[in-house]
Amino acid sequence: MEKTNILLNCKKFTLIEIVIAIAILAIGVTSIMALFPLGLHSTKNAIAQNYSAFEAENIFAYLSRASDNNWSILNNITLDTKPNSTFTDTANLTKLEGNLWDDGNDDGRFVLQVQSNSVDDMTGEVLLWKKELKNYADTPVETADAYGIYMEISWPIEKAYDKRKKNYYYMELVKNE
Repeated sequence: MEKTNILLNCKKFTLIEIVIAIAILAIGVTSIMALFPLGLHSTKNAIAQNYSAFEAENIFAYLSRASDNNWSILNNITLDTKPNSTFTDTANLTKLEGNLWDDGNDDGRFVLQVQSNSVDDMTGEVLLWKKELKNYADTPVETADAYGIYMEISWPIEKAYDKRKKNYYYMELVKNE
């Protein structure tokens, strides 16, 4: 019996076939890599949405606690008119509580800056304004004894106001007797 070499009888790949296979592989890898920036943008937006809701709850809790001790603290919030967005940078700000910063103008405009490991996860603007409530729980109330507090959080602060993402929140505060 004669020995035959199996490798000699196999068909080999040509150079053209190898180049075509590498080109198809490159197109596939490039297509997959193109999805990464989209996923990163979506992830950053989801993180900012979560921070927005969390910080809104913190701000409302702070206002509720502070107004229980000193109702006049609400005088620093604009009545009936939403403040204009004018923040362009975050320099010269004073830290208030948590991640909330103020420029000292007492006009209902604040900066929200959330960091982890010294990296900004979210930098946005908080606008607060109030409206007097005439009725609370179907009971008439005295003027300036009950407010509806409106909040808008927009981000990222580096973008023009009309290009930012925005979330809106609302809370009612009634003066304790």
